[in-house]
Amino acid sequence: MTPFENPQGVGENRYNEAQTRTRNPVERTYGLWKRRFPILARGIHVKLQSVQSIIVATAVLHNIARHFGEADHQVSRILERCITQGNTIAVPNVANEDAAGSSRRAALVAYFHGMDDEE
Repeated sequence: MTPFENPQGVGENRYNEAQTRTRNPVERTYGLWKRRFPILARGIHVKLQSVQSIIVATAVLHNIARHFGEADHQVSRILERCITQGNTIAVPNVANEDAAGSSRRAALVAYFHGMDDEE
């Protein structure tokens, strides 16, 4: 589901805002994960069958490190650029949506439109 390029009305504006609020913490988490395991930022150069295991293993190890209060790692400027560029999500062309995605988005817009202004 994509954000609206030119939101029209309260529902579409709230939809875009909710999507942004949800996306930002996820992107920050990906950034922390990539700093801890630079292979994720640089690219995994192994057999395709091994990639999923590496991603799952690094996610588990990252969560264990966070649980035990392990400090986040500092990275070089070059790697930081790779991580930051990798976290940038371009807004896809809205015309490429499928019918299921469009109907889900319309349902969310209706939900957001019906919300009280007193939040």
